Amino acid sequence: SMLNRVSLIPNPAVETTELRFELKHASKVEVLLRNMLGDTVATAFDGTLNASINTKMLRLEGLSAGIYLVEIRVNGKAASIKKLVKN
Repeated sequence: SMLNRVSLIPNPAVETTELRFELKHASKVEVLLRNMLGDTVATAFDGTLNASINTKMLRLEGLSAGIYLVEIRVNGKAASIKKLVKN
């Protein structure tokens, strides 16, 4: 797997949550926030990251309360999906 140690803290979250993950190789990474219908409601990050532990702050202020999926895509492929509860 291209990713290790994926975490979302806090979860449930209100305004922001911190996504942390370890990337094995420098890669093109997208972090998408999807609703339960699968629609992308936000692109939290889209760019190239180095092989290291990366942290990204996800902003949730404009989103309705509910359950979302945080999808990390590495080189165009879904590498991790985490459930996020927005209060």
